[in-house]
Amino acid sequence: MKTSTSLKKQIPTSSLFKIGITATAFAFATARDASAITLQDLNNGGSITVGDKLFDNWSVLVNSIVGDDSASRAEFNLNNINITGDNSDPYNPTLTFTPFANEFTVTQNGAIAVSANLDFRFDVTVVGGLNLWQDHSLVATYTEVAVAVPNNDHNVHVHSELYTDDTLGTQFGGVDTHLIDEDGIPIYVNESGVTETIFFTQRSSGTSLNELSWNTDKDTESVGITSYTLGFSQVPEPSSTALLGLGGLALLLRRRK
Repeated sequence: MKTSTSLKKQIPTSSLFKIGITATAFAFATARDASAITLQDLNNGGSITVGDKLFDNWSVLVNSIVGDDSASRAEFNLNNINITGDNSDPYNPTLTFTPFANEFTVTQNGAIAVSANLDFRFDVTVVGGLNLWQDHSLVATYTEVAVAVPNNDHNVHVHSELYTDDTLGTQFGGVDTHLIDEDGIPIYVNESGVTETIFFTQRSSGTSLNELSWNTDKDTESVGITSYTLGFSQVPEPSSTALLGLGGLALLLRRRK
């Protein structure tokens, strides 16, 4: 009991209780979906906040479609790509990319194979100082309409590489998924719906470089991405965990009064 008495003299019980409640409220507040925003708006200087994660400094680096694309596009329409945040699990905020009007699907319409690439980057920052980013996940869903002939190559790749800052000089992790068929070598693989995750030393910020690519090989062949989700799992920062503990202790002392 001497320890409890001493603790109450050093820090008022009411203050400890408020600290604990404030920390808890910040960690679990805004457990809802963030409003959707287009990749075009983000590329124009916009940002999106999900829980205590700020995603900003977006920049589209490559946007190209070449070959006999049935839609006769030279690039993807960034206004047809929506990004939505989800903080229903405050310790795993996510961003989901959803294309409209089949924007992430390419279809070959002729003899020339279609090759498409979309690369963009954005910064990830944990604000508030209560949590630390500890892992990164990626899951995508793919579609295909393949032509059943020999020597038929087609593939879709989604990569998310992590760097310490937007200079992209030092990489500290990365994940990727794919749908691939290259003449059966390697054997046909479809990772649609499979979540890939990488863990790393806990940190408060970084830059995500996303590289998406599509390739067809035969006339009428189609490959696409219907959606993909990036996860940014986190854990309480050690000092904030201590504050939460003090808040709980304060509540216990309050009840004993």
